[in-house]
Amino acid sequence: MLAEQKGSMHPDLYTLFISSASLNFFMKISQETEETCKKLKPLIGAEADKLWYFYLSEDDQNRKDIALDIEIIAEKLLKQNPLEKQEILLTPPSLKDSEGQFLIGDAVYNQNSLQSIYLKKEDFIKQIGIFAITGEGKTNLAYLLALQLLKNKTPFIVIDWKRSWRNLMSLQDKFPELKEMHVYTVGRVYCSPKFGPGVKIVRRGPSEDIGGQTDVTA
Repeated sequence: MLAEQKGSMHPDLYTLFISSASLNFFMKISQETEETCKKLKPLIGAEADKLWYFYLSEDDQNRKDIALDIEIIAEKLLKQNPLEKQEILLTPPSLKDSEGQFLIGDAVYNQNSLQSIYLKKEDFIKQIGIFAITGEGKTNLAYLLALQLLKNKTPFIVIDWKRSWRNLMSLQDKFPELKEMHVYTVGRVYCSPKFGPGVKIVRRGPSEDIGGQTDVTA
C-alpha cells in the first residue's frame, strides 16, 4: 500500500508520511517502556530510574533492544509464572506518604510486602472509609485503629448496630487501654448514652426508640 501511495505522492510528502508513522511507533514504545519502569520501581527502586534514563540516552535502534531487555526484566519480576496475565498493579504510596502515628497495615505490591502504612492525626478529621467484601478484615482494621486511638487518648465514638464491638471488651487483660472504653446501649436506662447537655435516650416504645436512634445518627 505504501508503494502505491509513493507513486502518487510527492517524494517529500512520502518521506514525511514515513517519518510521522515511525515517530508515532517510537512514541508508543517509549510510553509503554516508561510505564513498565514505573511498575518496576517499587521492586527495584532507583535501578528502575537508571533503566529509564539509559533507554532515553540511546538512539532509536538501541532503544528497541533496551525496551526488550526491560520487558524481560518485567516478565521475571512482575509475573509469578511465564505467560501469565499480568495483574493490575496500583502504585503504592511513597515512604513519606506512608508516615504517621496510627498503623493500618503494610503496602503489598505484586505479592511483596513493602513499607508499613500509617494514618496521621489530621486524617481523622477528613472523610475515611473502609471498603472490602465480607471477610477481608474491615472490622479487624477498625479494631486496630480503635486500640491505637485509646492508647493515644484520642476520643471517638462507635455506633455498633450489630453489637460486634462488645467482643473487644473480652481482651482487656491483653489491652489494658480497653478499660477506658465505655459501652452504652440505646433504650436501657442504666447504661443509655448521653448526647449533648444531659440528653438521654430512654426506651418508651419500639417506634420512639427507632426515632431516637435516627435522630442521633442524623
